[in-house]
This record gives sequence, structure tokens and C-alpha cells, in this order.
Amino acid sequence: MDRRVAEGRPQTVSAHTAPRRIARIVMAQQQTSRQQQMDERNRREQDAERSRDWGDEAAQARTPEDPRAMAPRDALGRPSTGEPV
Repeated sequence: MDRRVAEGRPQTVSAHTAPRRIARIVMAQQQTSRQQQMDERNRREQDAERSRDWGDEAAQARTPEDPRAMAPRDALGRPSTGEPV
């Protein structure tokens, strides 16, 4: 073990190893940043999937006869906003 480390003194970084250390730190920060961006993108996609409403379902319907293509209806068959009659 290096005597300076054993005595609790800070290690000095040589001019030869400093650029490599800096490069490793920068790469680690970039990887963290990329991971955070991917996590945020995945979170947004999941939120968008959870918050789909009948309009989104209607847009996905293939034919006008598909029940997803119609607005929600109340018990009497009239278009409804979902509020009780």
C-alpha cells in the first residue's frame, strides 16, 4: 500500500492518469443521463397509455360499427358525458 494513503494523505493524480479518470467520469455521467432520458420516455409512454379516453379508443376503431367508434351512451341510448341522469 502506498505510504501516503496509509497515512491518510490524499493521493495525487499524475498528469498521465488524470485525462483517463476524467474521461471515465464523463462517460459515466453520459450513461446516467442516457438512462434517465430513457426512463423518462418510458414513464411518459406508460402515462399516455394509462390516460387513454374514449376518443383515443374511437380513433383506433377500424369500422363505424365498432362499439369503440361511438361516444359513450347512457341507459336510454343517448350520447352521454358520463354524468348520471
